[in-house]
Amino acid sequence: MILFASLISTIITHMKTSGTKLFLMIMLIFPAVLVSGQDNDFIARLKTQLLLYRTQNSSQVITVQTDKVLYRQGETIWMKGYSVDAITHSLSLNSLELSVQLANSKGGNILDGKFMLKNGVTNFNFTIPADLPSDVYYLIAYTPEMENGDIGKIFKKEIFIGRPENLDMVPHLEFSKPFFPADSKEAAILRIVNFEGKPVSGKKYEYQIFSHERELLSGKGKTGSNGTGEIIFFTPPKQNGYPLLASVTIPAGKDRLNLICKIPIASEKIKVTFYPEGGSRVPGIRQSIVYDVTDQLGNPIELNSEIVDEHGKLITYTTTLQPGLGVFNVQNENGGKLILRVLSDQGKNQEFQLPAPEPGSMSLSLKKNDGQVLTLLLGRTPKSEPGKFKIVAVNNGELVWASDFEIEETGVINVPLTNLRSAVTSFAVFSQTGLLVAHRLISTNQNQFLNITFSSDKSSYKTGDEGEIRLKITDHEGTPVRAELAVSLADKFSFPSSPAAIESLQFGLNKIVTSSELFEKTDRTTLDYLLACNSLNGFDWSQVLAIDPAKGIVRKTGTIRISGTVVDDKNLPIPYALVSLTTPSLQQFNAGSDQKGVFVTNLPISVDKKNLSTSATDSTGKWNYRVKINKSFKDELLNNLNNLRVNNWQILDQIYQSNYFRANPDFFKFRSTVKVRSEEKKAEEAYWKRYINGSTNLLDILKSIHPFEMSGSKIVFRGMNSFLQQDGALIVVDGQQMGTDASQLTMINPMDLEDIQILLDPAEMGIYTGLNSVGVIEIKTKNSSNLDKRALETNDPVKDNSSKLFTPEPIGEGKYNLKTTLQWIPVVSTDAKGEAVIPFRTGSIRSTFILEIAGFSENRQWIGKQMEIRVE
Repeated sequence: MILFASLISTIITHMKTSGTKLFLMIMLIFPAVLVSGQDNDFIARLKTQLLLYRTQNSSQVITVQTDKVLYRQGETIWMKGYSVDAITHSLSLNSLELSVQLANSKGGNILDGKFMLKNGVTNFNFTIPADLPSDVYYLIAYTPEMENGDIGKIFKKEIFIGRPENLDMVPHLEFSKPFFPADSKEAAILRIVNFEGKPVSGKKYEYQIFSHERELLSGKGKTGSNGTGEIIFFTPPKQNGYPLLASVTIPAGKDRLNLICKIPIASEKIKVTFYPEGGSRVPGIRQSIVYDVTDQLGNPIELNSEIVDEHGKLITYTTTLQPGLGVFNVQNENGGKLILRVLSDQGKNQEFQLPAPEPGSMSLSLKKNDGQVLTLLLGRTPKSEPGKFKIVAVNNGELVWASDFEIEETGVINVPLTNLRSAVTSFAVFSQTGLLVAHRLISTNQNQFLNITFSSDKSSYKTGDEGEIRLKITDHEGTPVRAELAVSLADKFSFPSSPAAIESLQFGLNKIVTSSELFEKTDRTTLDYLLACNSLNGFDWSQVLAIDPAKGIVRKTGTIRISGTVVDDKNLPIPYALVSLTTPSLQQFNAGSDQKGVFVTNLPISVDKKNLSTSATDSTGKWNYRVKINKSFKDELLNNLNNLRVNNWQILDQIYQSNYFRANPDFFKFRSTVKVRSEEKKAEEAYWKRYINGSTNLLDILKSIHPFEMSGSKIVFRGMNSFLQQDGALIVVDGQQMGTDASQLTMINPMDLEDIQILLDPAEMGIYTGLNSVGVIEIKTKNSSNLDKRALETNDPVKDNSSKLFTPEPIGEGKYNLKTTLQWIPVVSTDAKGEAVIPFRTGSIRSTFILEIAGFSENRQWIGKQMEIRVE
């Protein structure tokens, strides 16, 4: 808790700039000194607002750790999931379950399950179907509390599934130009070699050119003697906000490879976002403007640009410091417009207007950090009247330091680092009236990173060896640290997961700064710019300041999330459309679509989505467009996933470059005899769901699925033996047997149905009841948290670790002993000495294996590190 102290020092700084005297007075407040009655009302209120925001906000970050990224069909994906409080960075206790899905690149669901969270942690696994096509898939995870939030906060991770040895090809799509002009006929070269580097001739392929969900062109071809083939395409006359993609499908025995690449187009719409230091452009001063730049897929890109005024007069040039990050300095004239104009081929001549200067704002930047004191530089509009302000520092949602100061134009304020507890601190400046005038993140270098050391019992291992690795964790003073870790030991060329996603939880940033090494080794200036264009996950000053301390956070009840897409008669998305939603009681609500035609809004009332009337126009109110509403959160999630369709299979190139298969020829001795399933499409809605809107009870819906007769209050399905009819069909709701009385069905709202199955096969019915039954009506509601009981009783690919323990799985025939994951232990605890031992046994694969540990210490520090061992 922060306590106001007596005036430690009064610093009066006199500077001369254009003949103007600058005045700065700073009062430093240290928590070690208490002076009764000195705590002012604003700081007291702010501390209460932060406390309420921190304790009543349910924002979460989900991370799932896997043993690797490349899996063969039939293998098990071993996973550990974490639910983390977005503000405090500690394990969250707000959720009891974690929903996890494995989906394909077109949004089709492959596997899913719900797993119980215990103190924010759960262990589970999926077994990959043996007939799944080789492709990139997505692992998705979220909690029920996240279903009314930002879809972008849902955890998503790429998983590659395929047998490289069976594909035995390395495809490349080569473009003849760095960027193609608009509205022109162009060509790309498909080049295919095998893992020995020899051209693959006579290989047939099919290709499609598409943008969003619309196919623009398709064709077929076959590689020549040099292993190449041609792909023809036309670039669009203008961009619609979606990338132009080339999809090439290449058969490979009983499998296939689908290569999807973005076609580089000069007119591609890029995205540039500006971050003035302090949050706003300050009129009349020279100020640094940090910016980030990405392509249509969100990838950081390099950019050369010029800054011009509204009349086209050149102000300065700017070039990105690294892909996606740039900075320039400008003089902010009062009311003057500034524009960034792209000079690079990619996005050439596109213009982006800087935010307008905001009167009353203040710049806030880092001047230096000497290890004892953090020196901040503040700036206001020239000739401003002296004003009183407050500056605060926040760590993990808690106010840890505060100061009053008075400033006229510019000045320096010193912050003692002993008050700051985190590697990243949020600073904010408030006016005398409580208005937020500046804010930004600053690296304090205060986080003392843990020391993690590994030692193996051998310098290298032979195939079939037993071994162990010892790890030790200490803090910066050498004191042992207790921690809970998940441990994996996997082949380097199955691409073990990086622990960076776990480790980055320590910093709580929206844009992940992926490693503690970045904070320890990166140029401090570059790190400062990275933080200037970043923000804290789950933290919003506007929400904090809106809290009434007397009432706490006012939660809206009865709200419903409505999302969808606005499209034209050709099913193309309409950006920036105006959407109107009307309820049966004629209440009207409005929303707007983004640049991709997607809209999201929360209605303050509870209403069935099917009863909403919808309409849409363009931004001027003209034309009439169609509104496609997502029927559920899962639909919204999978539709969003459908926009991520890029897979250039670079992992095959990395395997090829490593000569991996030359060292492990046994991979080629096994060829899968399982034919992959046909291309997955989004599952069509069950036909019985069409009857929901017009049905008032489940009996109507049951008749649409299978005819039946009533015997008293019991349901008897036609075709069953009459001597069995005395029992009636057994009703099972969410795994619970409800008896045979049909009145049980009247208690279920048809709108709550997720799935209905009628079981008439004795083997299926035997899961629930004996042979004296005329069927089972199996109902699953949308509120069900139970897994399918029949699936659990059979060979279910979705299990938690309580029912399936890790055993190394050989690829192909067991006699070859080709194991790409040697060890997976979801819970390893270090002892009082900070130590733990990890045993393992090598298989027959000769390769580098990577040990990864990730988890958390008892003092809530997140941990992640890797080491390599060699099997020869």
